[in-house]
Amino acid sequence: MRGFLRRRILWTSLLVAASLAVGSAFSLWVGASTRAAYLTGWLLFGVMVLLTAYNWFKKIPYLPLGRSEVWLEFHLYAGVFTGILFLMHVRGRWPTGWFEIVLTVLYTVVMVSGVVVQVVAPGTESVKVGSVIPVVLDSAQPLSSLPTVTT
Repeated sequence: MRGFLRRRILWTSLLVAASLAVGSAFSLWVGASTRAAYLTGWLLFGVMVLLTAYNWFKKIPYLPLGRSEVWLEFHLYAGVFTGILFLMHVRGRWPTGWFEIVLTVLYTVVMVSGVVVQVVAPGTESVKVGSVIPVVLDSAQPLSSLPTVTT
């Protein structure tokens, strides 16, 4: 429990620090540039690519890219950070063009579904790296007696 609490405080502190840093940079850039949305837009895109990396990581667990638990925690807090970035990016306004509306609706559906999954069934997405292999290797049966798939 102690380690979990320490990690929760660390991730929350990083989220607050990143949000304050981006908010400060955005407010400075709004006054200096007419294209302030580029800062939040590109940062939002980059964080979304990193969020997608968690899914890639789960598909290739044999690469030594760290523990899945850390990736999941990063995924959760970075997802909240994208919500903050998104609100900065659209400046709290509802988009007017059809393409912007489609992107906003898609982002909102993904964001809300992620929050709902964590509220309804927390911890169901955590995957332990290599959790299938020990089950096969620890069994008393020799590998030759395991069922095979024929095509």
